[in-house]
Amino acid sequence: MALRCTAPPQITAERLARRTGGVSDADQAIAATMAARTAPWPEATEIDTGTTVEQALERALAAIHPPSAVVARRFRRPQLEPG
Repeated sequence: MALRCTAPPQITAERLARRTGGVSDADQAIAATMAARTAPWPEATEIDTGTTVEQALERALAAIHPPSAVVARRFRRPQLEPG
């Protein structure tokens, strides 16, 4: 199962602005370059991370483990042959 995390541009810009400038922190220029170069990924399920962590996690888990369909089961008593 492939998941692609996305968020609206305004939210990603706000998150980038709050970064502390560590070695691995991207800035708006890097984000723009990545967005321009990102190839389509149609087989991935898109997860909106522009919400709370709990909501994004709930969506991701639902994509990985969808609620199972209710399947009617018929239980039959075993039939023994006479004798």
